[in-house]
Amino acid sequence: MNAITQPTDLDEHKQRPVKAPAPQEVIALREVKLIEAMQDIVENLLGLRREDPLALILDRAGDLLHTTDGAIWTLAPGDDQTLLLQQATGGYRHGQQLPVSGSLAGHVLQRKVPAAIQDLQSDPRFRHKEMARKQGWVSALFAPMLGWDNRPAGVCTLFTNAPRVFSDRDQRLLMLLARHAAMAMHERQSATETFAATGDEAGGAVPARVPGDAAPQTGPVSCVLVVEEDASWRKIFCEILQRADFRVETAVSYGEALGWLRRAYCDVAIVDLRLASSVDAGGRCDGLRLLEAARKRGIPTVTVGALATPAEIEHAYEKLGTYAFLEKDKFDRYKFLQSVRGADRHREAVEQRTGEGLLSPRQKQVLVLVAEGLTNQQIADRLVISVNTVKKHVHEVLKKTGTTNRVAAIRQSTRLGLLDGVDERQSRGSAP
Repeated sequence: MNAITQPTDLDEHKQRPVKAPAPQEVIALREVKLIEAMQDIVENLLGLRREDPLALILDRAGDLLHTTDGAIWTLAPGDDQTLLLQQATGGYRHGQQLPVSGSLAGHVLQRKVPAAIQDLQSDPRFRHKEMARKQGWVSALFAPMLGWDNRPAGVCTLFTNAPRVFSDRDQRLLMLLARHAAMAMHERQSATETFAATGDEAGGAVPARVPGDAAPQTGPVSCVLVVEEDASWRKIFCEILQRADFRVETAVSYGEALGWLRRAYCDVAIVDLRLASSVDAGGRCDGLRLLEAARKRGIPTVTVGALATPAEIEHAYEKLGTYAFLEKDKFDRYKFLQSVRGADRHREAVEQRTGEGLLSPRQKQVLVLVAEGLTNQQIADRLVISVNTVKKHVHEVLKKTGTTNRVAAIRQSTRLGLLDGVDERQSRGSAP
């Protein structure tokens, strides 16, 4: 009689069918992977990681969408009809070009919507059919890279080695990742242009600047007042100027900006020529009024604008003395920074010429004592003159420096060099 072999726990485990994960578990796993991928990408954009952002985005996109290869194309600088290959995981070579007109990537770029292609060989717009055969690519998903202003910057592409029907979720996910790729390209371009404008070389990865870790200064830091009602443009202007080590203040209206100008707290002003009027909802005259206020106070201006008329631009140059005018729809970061630097140098040259001989010796004496914080009575006692005479001298100092109060006068006088090299004995009454 044969012995009956009892089944062991191990045998039962081998015979037991493997339980497939529930749909909810699959969805939860995908969400976790998506969150982790987005965290990696955002940390990279913030400078907390040191990976190539485009390579990172392409890698995470392929992992999330289970694709074989991918590529990122961007518009060539100054040429909106040519795409340049920036990153690829296979097949393509860095630097390859692709025309926008007639190509599948160009079609996606122009329409600003994704395109899912199940069979690349049957689509006449796909230009690299031989490469697809060699690489085994069958299906593809294209998504436009849209920047902060929704302008197309390039195209992100994923390929599969088996027929694939990409879902709406797949398309939305790649659109999201492509937008981050556009942000990464924007940051890379901004850093490169800023370093070029400041005379540095942007070789390799650009290190993120840690808040508070400012570059060493070789002289006093100039202050730029940015007057712009659009938050997106304010952010762009501030980013460029702060990276170039300017001190930046902002204002969103004529009244707020006028307060800064009256206090002489800025060296250069950036003014939106079409700044909305604070009194007329449909008017756009406050920009011109602000240019006039800046001109009276000797503060150079760089104007920016959209839809400005030739008459307004001519008036800004000829009557209001603006240093430069830049159009928003053709905005160039390098030209913007160079214009601000040029305006600041122009101010310094003018102040050097006008500062000499601006005040009489007695007015300089009064100015020095004002800077020391003395009251009118204390100044009168120090110089052995009447309080009314002190008031007259203070009034003349304010008038000649184009200011309205003592704090502003001291700041402006420092900028003009009126307090430089003043003999301490002058403040004690030795001058007539």
